Amino acid sequence: MECGVHKVITDCKDFFLENEIWILSFLGGFQRAHIYKNMDLREEFKNSLKQEIRKIVLSNYVNTRVSTKQHIENLEYIIAWSTSSPFNSILRGGKLRWGVVQKIFNLYLKYLWCWGRIPSPPHCPFDSFILNHLGFNSKWTRMNSKAEYLEWVETAASHAQKKGLSVPEWELSVYEKNRILTQTEFNCLSIGDDFIDFFVLQAGFQKKNFPEIILSFEKPPLLHKAEPYWESIPIDGVLGQYDSIYQRIIIYIVGIDCLLQRWNFDFTDLMCIVLLHEIAHWITHKLPHLSAQEWPLDDYLFTVSEVHEGLAQIIVYLYLQYKGISSLRRTFKRLTQLQPTAYNIYNKNLFGNLIKKNHVKIMNSLITLRNKRKSISSLNEWLSLI
Repeated sequence: MECGVHKVITDCKDFFLENEIWILSFLGGFQRAHIYKNMDLREEFKNSLKQEIRKIVLSNYVNTRVSTKQHIENLEYIIAWSTSSPFNSILRGGKLRWGVVQKIFNLYLKYLWCWGRIPSPPHCPFDSFILNHLGFNSKWTRMNSKAEYLEWVETAASHAQKKGLSVPEWELSVYEKNRILTQTEFNCLSIGDDFIDFFVLQAGFQKKNFPEIILSFEKPPLLHKAEPYWESIPIDGVLGQYDSIYQRIIIYIVGIDCLLQRWNFDFTDLMCIVLLHEIAHWITHKLPHLSAQEWPLDDYLFTVSEVHEGLAQIIVYLYLQYKGISSLRRTFKRLTQLQPTAYNIYNKNLFGNLIKKNHVKIMNSLITLRNKRKSISSLNEWLSLI
């Protein structure tokens, strides 16, 4: 009797988990895809689709690894099935699109694989995050091409092979990195907000909302110059970038990964320092002050980079000294040692007693630069104002 009870409980657990998996799979596949022309048979359609996919999985995926060819045929079968009456009458275009079918089928397989119910599936779910990571601008919800789907698969396989992973393993690792990035971004943004408050309270600036911050997985524009030696690494163009034209900050995850592989930095601390540096550029350019609302764009653009980097570095340094965050101070110092001279402006061996000047004098020099209404052609031209 006890064994019978345990079996019933086990069956109930399995039923519950699979039901939850289907809820998540339908949410992931249908929520933003606008597949319905009308809602008349929506529940019947979902139940029938679930049975069709489940039947295919039980027949093909439980005990063996399915090939890409077989998996594509299974996706094609579901698309063809969706054209049948009466369900074609409720679907936009009379059928399910390739992007939607791959998403719900691959997502269901991913859940079963992670649950330990099937071997590794041949593909992964392709959504906006994964497609962006792969360098595609496609919208999976609108994609309706077998050839385009195969291009996604081949590109993902190439990325996975470089990491020594299967495509599903690679996709999981990307999402794990995104989870860490999300938490890291939250931590860094909290520090970034405090960074802005520091200048609002201590130097008379006015509060303004954060600029747009983009986590980019594209290869940084200047990475090819840093890769051969990593002896002199500018933050800008390799680890991050402040786009003064669109007033946005870009953090290059690929550049940060490359640096982490070469040097033993803490990931969160490194991300914070890069973000603070780019926010510092935005502060010098856009954070309003009663005496000078912002640095005019043309003057800002044509001022030499040494002035921009020197200003950004010294105000990050002043903030870290004021806050006393030891781990960030250590990371800032180590990273600066790898950077060109302008990034070391706070270094007394290079720039004498500059750091003994209080932050108000340094920030007043920024106000003077803004009000000059001309570009600054040398680092010394700025230093003479302090």
